[in-house]
Amino acid sequence: LLPAGAARYAVGLEACGADTVSMPLPVTPATRVVMRAQPVTGCVVAGRADVDCLDEEWETAEWAPGAVAWCVGDDACERAVEYGWREVRRLPEGMTDAELVGHIAGARRS
Repeated sequence: LLPAGAARYAVGLEACGADTVSMPLPVTPATRVVMRAQPVTGCVVAGRADVDCLDEEWETAEWAPGAVAWCVGDDACERAVEYGWREVRRLPEGMTDAELVGHIAGARRS
């Protein structure tokens, strides 16, 4: 799941085999249908606005056990923690697609 601020990472994630869903702001009814269709295994958020928007939709999505919120930067990470999200992982700001994919892949292997 990629809210608007993190949509730039879609190409890199998809190139490595990830299924991504870009989430426009405001969230459309079609996006809500997709969020309920299969368990979401994770999301990438790149700012407070992404976290705020996704939190509003949190209850409507089907989340897989152990789903991770990959938060780019301190602001996104702090906001996710404020909302009580369980699996929050901080990623450095300014990452390229390849760096983001490397961080996520490395964490999933360990």
